[in-house]
Amino acid sequence: MKYKASFKSILFSTLTMAAPFCWAGKGGADTGGGNLLGSTKATQAQVAIYIGQSKQVSTYILRRLEYILTYYSDSDLSISMNKKLFHGSKNIYQALAEAQFNVLNNGACIDTEGKEVDASAKDAPSICFSLDRLANKLTTDSLQSEILAIVIHEVSHMVGTTEVEAITLQQAVKNSLANDPFTKIPNLVQAYKAQVSLTIASLAYLRDQYGQLQNEEICSSLLFLGPLLTDILWKNVNSMSDVEKNGISYSSPKYMGYVQGTSLKSLNTWTFCMNRLPTFKGFNESVLAGFKGRNEMSAAEFQIMIHPEQTSMPAPAWIIRQLAPSNREALRLEINDMLAGLTEVLNNI
Repeated sequence: MKYKASFKSILFSTLTMAAPFCWAGKGGADTGGGNLLGSTKATQAQVAIYIGQSKQVSTYILRRLEYILTYYSDSDLSISMNKKLFHGSKNIYQALAEAQFNVLNNGACIDTEGKEVDASAKDAPSICFSLDRLANKLTTDSLQSEILAIVIHEVSHMVGTTEVEAITLQQAVKNSLANDPFTKIPNLVQAYKAQVSLTIASLAYLRDQYGQLQNEEICSSLLFLGPLLTDILWKNVNSMSDVEKNGISYSSPKYMGYVQGTSLKSLNTWTFCMNRLPTFKGFNESVLAGFKGRNEMSAAEFQIMIHPEQTSMPAPAWIIRQLAPSNREALRLEINDMLAGLTEVLNNI
């Protein structure tokens, strides 16, 4: 896919930069160089507030990291990180939920070697954060991304990451976030939830009224739903890109697959309307030919047929049914699948 290289560069190019950005001991602040002009020193109160709010925001950052490590693990380090973070006996989402953040107003945290550091998971699930050390090193310009980075750094130790792996995650998080993530990310998530909810409501109406609707009315509804479903998919994809620098994914890879599967089924519904949507006639004829006389194919096979350049996008283990202008029952089943899939997505945002 077009954004493959950028995903890899965000996460794994940091390996060569790990030493310059290494914090003293386990978890600390980047102290290299000077402050930006106009920057203001952070206060202990600000540090404490953002540490307290970090769990709900960190989840969406971790989902992006999970997607990258699931589909772009091409080095020993990335494979090791993927296994520890997301496929161990306890994954990092569980560790984040269990973690108890203990902030010290004065004094340093102590790491496993007895050294004074800015933060430490030595006594996990209790994680120590030194407010005075962090406030002395951070400015308001970088405070929010730095706090999220160190939280993920320390929580990752709860699932067995090495210091090199934790620093790599820390730097990747810092590099991926735009300004003001504690405000921006919740706002983005709420807007995304609202769009998914609207689409679900539209699909539910179509399902409930299906028996009373004429084919032309069904096709009009499908024309309205198509762009909504496509936008849901690409908002998730774009949120992960280094261009927008939102630094998040709304859904984990599993539920990104559900979004993709629903989008694929939306494309498939056009074949029902082929006589009513001349613009898509050539597309629909190609899809019908692709079934080669079968009644169904896998979502993964359908995806390759429609979007051969997007084979790395996850597709769920769903079936795509062959549709025709007279096949209302098969279309009804496709609509039910789309509704069920999007409901699962909404419940897991």
